[in-house]
Amino acid sequence: MACYKSICLLLILTCQNANGATHLKFTKIDTKIVASDIVNQAQIRFYEHNNRSYLNAFGSLKRFVHSFEIKSSVNLREKNNRTMQLIKVTLDGCKFLGGGYKSKVINLFLKIVQEHAATKLICPLQANFNYTLSEWNLDENLIPAFIPDCDITAPIEVFIKRRKFLSLLFFAKIYRVD
Repeated sequence: MACYKSICLLLILTCQNANGATHLKFTKIDTKIVASDIVNQAQIRFYEHNNRSYLNAFGSLKRFVHSFEIKSSVNLREKNNRTMQLIKVTLDGCKFLGGGYKSKVINLFLKIVQEHAATKLICPLQANFNYTLSEWNLDENLIPAFIPDCDITAPIEVFIKRRKFLSLLFFAKIYRVD
């Protein structure tokens, strides 16, 4: 369960805790279509407004996707250059979209994704359909107080039958303002 809480951490925008205001600011997001026979387009952009980072994403597939797997990790680098891998997780994508995990944190994450999606995300994923996520952000109270000021990298890879078809790489910073 702690692993999934960390996934939420990556996308948290502005948070309050005992150490004062904590912010997560996206600095760069790389999107790479690895299998152009599966993916038409995929793009994620972020912007800042009132000390918050927001994500907008869209994509479409060339064919139906009946099952897929998501592999992700969240890696932290503190100011003293100490690094640690906060999480490393593999999820069945359709089980995730269907709310099939018992973890309250995974289901909360799914609920927030679905709230910002233009349509409910379900499997199978449709061909030639524009999947859109607009002004996505998470509850600002979710960031754990124990996470230090740091740089974050979070690779996300998406597979069909062990074949990678999409790769995302998020770069962000966590910082506190007293």
